[in-house]
Amino acid sequence: MFSPMVPSAALTELDRAILLATMAHAHQIDKGGRPYIYHPLRVMLSLLPHVPFYSTELLPVAVLHDVIEDTSCQLQELTNVYDSSSHIIECLDYLTLYSGQSREGYIHNIFRPIWQTRIPRIVKLADMLDNTSSGRLDFLPRSKAKKLIEKYCKDFKIIQQYFKTAKVNGPEAEFVSLLGGRLVNLKALI
Repeated sequence: MFSPMVPSAALTELDRAILLATMAHAHQIDKGGRPYIYHPLRVMLSLLPHVPFYSTELLPVAVLHDVIEDTSCQLQELTNVYDSSSHIIECLDYLTLYSGQSREGYIHNIFRPIWQTRIPRIVKLADMLDNTSSGRLDFLPRSKAKKLIEKYCKDFKIIQQYFKTAKVNGPEAEFVSLLGGRLVNLKALI
């Protein structure tokens, strides 16, 4: 379903990820009426300065973070595109809220300390920051914005538990601080 027209040898992992995400989200519109692909692209771009703290897999995971959850694309389709030694598929699996999975369990899976790579955590934090930005919330009806803020406040309580017990620094600590401050301000507004 998502096989690029360009020979895969000519594409980097990031090229393939952007192409796949663009194809997968091609006809989707976000809740504010704009092309959905803008969201994963913003998440990816927000992480660009942090690549040195992670691996080159960070940006492909960021741009693909909603493909399995929000499109008809299946994880198996992406295993046909990415090398089995790549952590991209594993990260995307953790970043996908599957039907029947509790939101609380999903957040715990991403932020649990035994997770070997930090990529799902930083991508989820960047996703939450983008979803709570004024550029997104201003386009939502007040009732939807309120629900989104309440959902992320619950998620953030779980995330805070993780960060209290783990010694975390660098971009993750920065993003948690930004998200916590933003949610406090947004909660005061609703």
